[in-house]
Amino acid sequence: MARGEYLRWPTVAKVPLLLSLQETSGAGSTGKTPEVAIRRYRETDGAALDLYYWDGVSAFQAAPNWIAMTELDSANNPGLYTYLFNHIPIYD
Repeated sequence: MARGEYLRWPTVAKVPLLLSLQETSGAGSTGKTPEVAIRRYRETDGAALDLYYWDGVSAFQAAPNWIAMTELDSANNPGLYTYLFNHIPIYD
């Protein structure tokens, strides 16, 4: 995904985000630092709750915050990156 594109998922306490980066040859792309911005949505209709973004630590804020993902295992899973989104569910 490019910057500015967003995914939606239901609110739960922990969401493991996985991203697979591949070279044009199909091989996993290692040694990168992909980033993700996490935006809050309502579960009921998928509409933006308040247009706030996860700050990467403990709260949501108005400005987007790009969070670095880490490489899972370059030897056994080349090109697989992860970020564990761990938060307290917000219900509206």
